[in-house]
Amino acid sequence: MCSSDLPGSSDGAIILSVSQGGNENDQVLQSQPTEGRFRLLTDGKSRNLLGPIHRELRTAVIHSNRRNGRDTDLFLCSLDSTTPLRPLLEVSNEHWNAMDWSPDGQRLLLQKYVSINESLPAILEVSTGRLTPLPLAGPAPSAAMAMRFAAD
Repeated sequence: MCSSDLPGSSDGAIILSVSQGGNENDQVLQSQPTEGRFRLLTDGKSRNLLGPIHRELRTAVIHSNRRNGRDTDLFLCSLDSTTPLRPLLEVSNEHWNAMDWSPDGQRLLLQKYVSINESLPAILEVSTGRLTPLPLAGPAPSAAMAMRFAAD
């Protein structure tokens, strides 16, 4: 189980990522402390991982294989409504990780994982879905691991 305080929440709400019996089909839930219950943010059956949360927009990225049980697509999840997850990036035989939100919430910093020795950074424009590769810091292959947008 993994949990995180819900950004922008004053009621002690948290976001949980849980699985049953190690089945690796993690689900993402949001606590609703004033109601004493949890709200399921994912589908209850596929593998889902919680990505970065944008504090001001109260939006999270969820990595999920719900489309076909194999590929892990990226989805946007509103933490203030019950609207369905919105597809953000559909992949085929690739593995992308959302690493960080830009301060204005318009872009996501992504990592395309190839192997422990190779990963590729990119920027995803949230409104258009345009994916722009970033240059590598050294000769290829290279692994870009922990990445964040600068605060400025």
